[in-house]
Amino acid sequence: YMGSISATPLAKQIAKQKGISLSKVSPGNGRSYIIAKDVRALSTVRATPAARRLAEQLGLVLADIPHDDPRIYKKHVLAAKQNVSSSTEVRSLPRIKRITAQRMLQSHLEIPPVTLNAKADVTGLLAERNAVNSHGSIKLSINDYVVYAVACALKENPDAYSSYSEEGQILNPDINIGIATALKNGLIVPVVKNADRYSLQELSAAIKDLVSRARTGKFLAEEYAGGTFTISNLGMYGITAFTPIINPPESMILGVCAVEQVLRMSPRGIEARDMMGLSLTFDHRLHDGAQAAAFLQSISKMLEKYNEEGK
Repeated sequence: YMGSISATPLAKQIAKQKGISLSKVSPGNGRSYIIAKDVRALSTVRATPAARRLAEQLGLVLADIPHDDPRIYKKHVLAAKQNVSSSTEVRSLPRIKRITAQRMLQSHLEIPPVTLNAKADVTGLLAERNAVNSHGSIKLSINDYVVYAVACALKENPDAYSSYSEEGQILNPDINIGIATALKNGLIVPVVKNADRYSLQELSAAIKDLVSRARTGKFLAEEYAGGTFTISNLGMYGITAFTPIINPPESMILGVCAVEQVLRMSPRGIEARDMMGLSLTFDHRLHDGAQAAAFLQSISKMLEKYNEEGK
């Protein structure tokens, strides 16, 4: 097949050699496909050898090239190529996107990633958040709770914020959590240093400050360096699972997904529960599946502790 036109391999070969577009060939004898005889029956496009070679190099079909001379010359091929190029817009990438592209390519080429998907019951967490936000001046986001839960889980699992090197496993001393933040011209990851030392309210204030300054271009270079773990939240877009790419030299990244309401059986009968998707990508050179699953489970438990507190 060539496009939506059915043709035999020989017919396609002859059409290519003679610079004939199969869209201009009609099958004979009531056939639904084109054979070599049909192609040969069409007048051969006249072109100079140089024009034929150039058209083949550029992927252009000679029969589609406009020309007002008896045959097609190299100038006609170049003009046709120019018309194709002029209809294609190429935008230069902002510096942030170029840096992101380089780091993501590095991650893809160097790190063997595995992604685990799980769901955490955040029914109690959402109720807690609504209660806090309705009575206080500080407005907490779901992401604040997630970052706080991750910081607590990392404190219990030092391997999760380690880095890989040819010499061995690098045990990073600090829990520095990067918050993937979408900007108009790309993605940036401001880092909350020593995130495990903050209370939930303090962490919320620090995140809001960092993200706000990142979006207005008022952040400092050191504020998006030194991360040892990254969180990427796409829940607000309704994403239920995805494969976040590790930000080297880190060895894990957590993807936060949308909250979905599901019906579940409980001792009290059928209940509606709010379930949040979590996608954890890890470097398989450092972590095996069981270790990563245990860490993901510890994050879920941190998020689900509000269910126990609400009973």
